[in-house]
Amino acid sequence: MKTETNNTEKKIVYLLERISQVFKVLQWELAKKRKLTPLQIQILLFLKNRKQKECVPSRIAEELGLTKATLSESISALEKKGLIRKAVSDRDRRFNTLSMTLSGRKVVKELSSVENLFERYLERFNEADKKNSLKFLINIITSLYFDGYIRVARLCCTCQHFQKDAINRGLHFCSLTGRELRTEDINLDCASYIPLSTKKGGAQLCY
Repeated sequence: MKTETNNTEKKIVYLLERISQVFKVLQWELAKKRKLTPLQIQILLFLKNRKQKECVPSRIAEELGLTKATLSESISALEKKGLIRKAVSDRDRRFNTLSMTLSGRKVVKELSSVENLFERYLERFNEADKKNSLKFLINIITSLYFDGYIRVARLCCTCQHFQKDAINRGLHFCSLTGRELRTEDINLDCASYIPLSTKKGGAQLCY
């Protein structure tokens, strides 16, 4: 039984690696045309998916696990390429916020075509399979966060507002919004997120 379990786990890891590899290769092929590095791609995609107030260098460094020096170098390169610009933050004038230029948004649109391709493949599968896959992947990310391998995971299962199985098994609750949450309702990047301590309680897996 142990051997069978290990084989299954190895197969899942292998398949996740292959999917990740295809995703990165497709993005990299697009990025090479623009002479962008993988890190510069990550920064642009971060800016695409965040509100303006969140687009500050300290936040980017934290979420991408970068040193200030490494991030500063990539930001300068993107500025020189005319893909991003800096502006003084409205909330705190000691800090700069970053935003994409029109050219930057065009590049991100090209990179997003890879995401769109994968979404079209996923449309071929039934809803039950997709929901089970979503639950499985959320639980992996949640476990990696609580074990310290992911520094920032702004999803419901790692938030203080999340109450697992508060309604009944598989039906959770957000104490901030007062909403019931099924697995498919789990927010992956909540603006009101307050992280749970990784030292107490352990992972709240969405079984």
